[in-house]
Amino acid sequence: MEVRFRNRQLQRCFEREALAIRRWGPDVGPRYVERVNFMLGLEVWDDLFRFQFLGFHPLHHDREGQYAAKLTGRWRLIVEAGDDERTLWVVGVEDYHG
Repeated sequence: MEVRFRNRQLQRCFEREALAIRRWGPDVGPRYVERVNFMLGLEVWDDLFRFQFLGFHPLHHDREGQYAAKLTGRWRLIVEAGDDERTLWVVGVEDYHG
């Protein structure tokens, strides 16, 4: 799967785990890099729903069109579908519960 990033900061945090750790801490930072790498290895968008450990689910209301994958605890990786079934956009990392 092709993974694109909404902004340069998200891409840099993926490329350099130390930046991800500085941004989100020692638990969330490495998991962010791990999840994006995992998604790179998938074939198509629907594969994201096959792995229970991802907790992949659609968001609702003002987040319509976005999806979340579990990182740690309450932290989620927020993504959007790309133009085809082989592309996704990383749009954020957040604790949207709280």
